[in-house]
Amino acid sequence: MSVTRAAVELIFATLFWGFGFVGARWALELFSPSWMSGIRFVLAFVIAIPAMLYIAKNGAFSNWKQTCKHSFWPGLYLVLTIVLQTWGLKYTTATNAGFITTLYVVFVPILQLIYLRKRIDLNHIVLVLVAVAGTALICQWQANNWNKGDFLTVLCALCGALHIVCISLYSEAIKNPFFFNNFQCLWAGGLALIFAFFSEPFHVGNLTPQSAAGFIFLLFGSTLFGFWAQVRAQRVLSANAASLICLLESPFAGLFAFIFLGERLDIWQWTGAGLILLSAFVTIILEARKLTILRN
Repeated sequence: MSVTRAAVELIFATLFWGFGFVGARWALELFSPSWMSGIRFVLAFVIAIPAMLYIAKNGAFSNWKQTCKHSFWPGLYLVLTIVLQTWGLKYTTATNAGFITTLYVVFVPILQLIYLRKRIDLNHIVLVLVAVAGTALICQWQANNWNKGDFLTVLCALCGALHIVCISLYSEAIKNPFFFNNFQCLWAGGLALIFAFFSEPFHVGNLTPQSAAGFIFLLFGSTLFGFWAQVRAQRVLSANAASLICLLESPFAGLFAFIFLGERLDIWQWTGAGLILLSAFVTIILEARKLTILRN
């Protein structure tokens, strides 16, 4: 797969994830965050079983045991990302959550330094500070006004960065992105259900057309397609490049929250959002220049 096609597929994934913030808000009327995450991922795996059996029957996939093993850590970080994000949506807006989640773009290089010993330059440190300042503005953090949902979403961004880096570490070993995504969904769903079982009683809330539509979209759009497209793309794209493209999830989330939830930002929040996106786009320019120098 070419770099262009990988980037296009990942952009489509961010479109689905952007609307996923709205879908999660609706689905929270039906399930609590932990139960919703567990049911969502396990159902995604179950739905994919017929296709997996068909692929295996035709001899197109043979090392499923290795794939199951390699997908454990991505599955763990994935479920932590989704559960923290969903819990955060109970206390903050979909717009805030969408923009705060973009902080994973500054966490990824830091994690690559830790795991891959890749140096962080001064430019990136400055961009981290700009993004953090933007996050403070969009959340309107004050000493007497701490939003628990915003803090949970920051933790979600950290786990999301771990998920991106982890997939990059296993990218060469991923023979079939479809199988890999389904097994990471199985791990994510199983771990979420175990946590939900011990932490909160199972309860089904208001089953409305809106809550059902939100859950169904999360199941098929965000999970089966979105994360599959991410795994496919990261076989070609680096972790830094993937995290930068994934930033498009944020403006998509803001757009859909504006259309479907009627959420609005004040001037300071728009300034914060602009700082976050500015730091991301400057990072893209710097990475492109670095790649050009390496090629020359």
